[in-house]
Amino acid sequence: MLFQVMQPIRSILYVWLPCKKIYPVGPTYLASYIHQKHPEISQRLLDLSLLPGPARSDALKRVIRELEPDLVLFSWRDIQVFAPHEGDPSLKYAFNFYYSPNPLKKILASIKGLHYLWIYYQNIREVLSYPWLVYKALPASRIMIGGGAFSVFAEQLITKLPPGTIGIVGEGEEAVLKAVEGRPLTDERIIMATGGPPLLGQKGRYLPLDDLVVDLPYLSTIFPEHASYHGEFIGIQTKRGCPYDCQFCEYPYIEGKKVRYRPPALVLDEIKQFYHQWGCRRFWFTDAQFFTGRESFPQCIEIMERIIAGRPFGEPCRGGAEVRRERHHEPLTQRVDGRIGHLRKALAEVVVEQSRTVGQHGRGRVIAHREDRVLSLFGHRPQDVGHVLEGVAEGMLQRGRLAGRAAILRHLVTDGYNT
Repeated sequence: MLFQVMQPIRSILYVWLPCKKIYPVGPTYLASYIHQKHPEISQRLLDLSLLPGPARSDALKRVIRELEPDLVLFSWRDIQVFAPHEGDPSLKYAFNFYYSPNPLKKILASIKGLHYLWIYYQNIREVLSYPWLVYKALPASRIMIGGGAFSVFAEQLITKLPPGTIGIVGEGEEAVLKAVEGRPLTDERIIMATGGPPLLGQKGRYLPLDDLVVDLPYLSTIFPEHASYHGEFIGIQTKRGCPYDCQFCEYPYIEGKKVRYRPPALVLDEIKQFYHQWGCRRFWFTDAQFFTGRESFPQCIEIMERIIAGRPFGEPCRGGAEVRRERHHEPLTQRVDGRIGHLRKALAEVVVEQSRTVGQHGRGRVIAHREDRVLSLFGHRPQDVGHVLEGVAEGMLQRGRLAGRAAILRHLVTDGYNT
């Protein structure tokens, strides 16, 4: 049957493909999900990003010899091609090449541009070599590949992969579970390499997140390199999906436009696990946006209420959320409570956005991500952020949208800012 894995799956190897050092959030949720459904399956997570280039192929060969996995699942996170990125000035050189009036800058930009093109192609070739390595070493194993980079460029990349490779566009929990159980994958967002035109599946439903958990004691046994991340930011998902249509962003395409929420209690339990068992003190909410609009306020506020009221940690830790990595108003961020960390930036962004929505056109669309730039639209100065937040929050409370939640907003806005 089309898109059906016929051979029994007794072992799975997850391979985190080379990228900058960042905690492999997707594979850890996926491995925990499969373990929750089928604890009898042996699993292993290999992180190639922690190894120097020459050692990666040997490490992969060694692990597949030891495990002999029935299913090898690659997670491809990054594919930076002339995109704005820290430590990668290629986009600057591209603009200089096309638009600079200085001929010397154009010449330098052309040389640098060719250099970065070579780096990009080499990186892509390296990543593509690992599925072929498995295909040749273990021809009986099934290969699947997913992740953000693959999801965005699935149609272009699938033709470069071994025949029979199943690509996953977006989240992979249900697709992998069906592969494990031998069920058809026709109602999943998958694309299959055939040696000719790829075969396509069609997504039926997105995964509800009501019971999405990370089993950290189990994860510690299958992820030998986990200690390398104890001092880094640990990614935590509180929701998936984004309702906006920002032209620069692929999150709605990858995760869908319908926002699905995890219960706040599960989010806090997950943070506690990392805090107490791995000694982690830095956490990052990996959502497309922590605040996706008014509908997300109850969940987001409950998460923050639980952090503040529960005092679960015993000492300060740092938190963050996806709010675009640009300059933010320094006094605002310095006065944030240590247990909330960068979330004040997210609160500033979303509440200012909501005030524009209410005051002008009533459509929920992100227009900017820097507090000083957004506030200038209303005639406010950057140092007025705290007062703006308080005023907008009070207005929402008066309309009954945040009834019973006044304390948390006042704590975040007035107590944190006006000290």
